Amino acid sequence: MYTLLLSQGAKGLLRMPSLSQAILRKEVGRMKLTIPATPPSLNVQHRMHYRAKMSLKREWVLQIRAVLPIPFNSRLNRKKKVVITLFHSRPYDKDNAYGAVKPVVDAMKVWCLLRDDTAEWLDLSVEQEKWPHKRRHTVIEIEEVWPDG
Repeated sequence: MYTLLLSQGAKGLLRMPSLSQAILRKEVGRMKLTIPATPPSLNVQHRMHYRAKMSLKREWVLQIRAVLPIPFNSRLNRKKKVVITLFHSRPYDKDNAYGAVKPVVDAMKVWCLLRDDTAEWLDLSVEQEKWPHKRRHTVIEIEEVWPDG
């Protein structure tokens, strides 16, 4: 079993279980990514040193890439509906939850899963579920929004 040690976060080293445990499900116009980590809350991110914030962004870029299939095709000319579900032991309040997923959304833009994070191109929804601390993870569901008519 291969374990990848990523950057040092606010509370020590974050460990990502083996890459084979990351789950990907892809259908036509839909993609579901399961990442075995959760982003820190917006309050924690605001207290981070700027270099730790950059490490956090790089970490999420690597985690998104680790669960993408080798040949993946994303259409950037369509609006995307993204539902990010955080499974963790201490739920965040609404503004912390939406702020916490900013590094995740930025990482999705790096890998061309999203064209931009404006309302014109992204319909974002953040949900949370209470989960044991040692089994925390993030589920990202991406769906293309088809024009009416």
